[in-house]
Amino acid sequence: MEKAEALKIFLEKDVRERSRIFLLSSLDELKIELRQKRIEAFVNDFLILLNECEKSGESVRYIQLSLIRSKALSNKPFYILEAYGSLFYLSQPIAVRELSLDWFYEKFNEFCEAVKKDSKKYILKIGGMELDRIILAELINCNRLLKYLLEESLVHIISLEEFTKLKLSEGIQIQIGEYRGPFEVIMVTNEYTYNIGRWWNGIL
Repeated sequence: MEKAEALKIFLEKDVRERSRIFLLSSLDELKIELRQKRIEAFVNDFLILLNECEKSGESVRYIQLSLIRSKALSNKPFYILEAYGSLFYLSQPIAVRELSLDWFYEKFNEFCEAVKKDSKKYILKIGGMELDRIILAELINCNRLLKYLLEESLVHIISLEEFTKLKLSEGIQIQIGEYRGPFEVIMVTNEYTYNIGRWWNGIL
């Protein structure tokens, strides 16, 4: 079997199935039984970040959930929360917080180990470079899961007393992206939209 053929079979048969298992098992963690627990831990990370921002005395304009690709390849936690002022990437973050996602990293590491084990069936056909690319490609699913968790947590985040202390008149942008790279805006809020959102969700 040629290397290209072996890689194609590996991707279509083994990797696809491992990816499906990873996605479904991660989503199971966000079902009714565990959902509130996961959201509370996630929101608590925002709380800690906001407390650090308050101590700094600096004005927060951007809060970003950032993926660090290099850490994903070394079995290290690879999502952080960063708070920035008006200069965003042109300045150092006001505060940084590593996200408490042990349950999620456990699922991802299981995926990585399973893929590596499956690759051994294809003797001398699947190398370290191919495995790294497969693991990095799976980060697309990781971002989808974290985006979902962020969106489900937003109403709780904006309800935090520490969030209300931010200078909402200047506007706050919450986003998800790559470390010092491209990002997707999830929410932009100012005093007006903040109060409308709280009213809409029955908080006011």
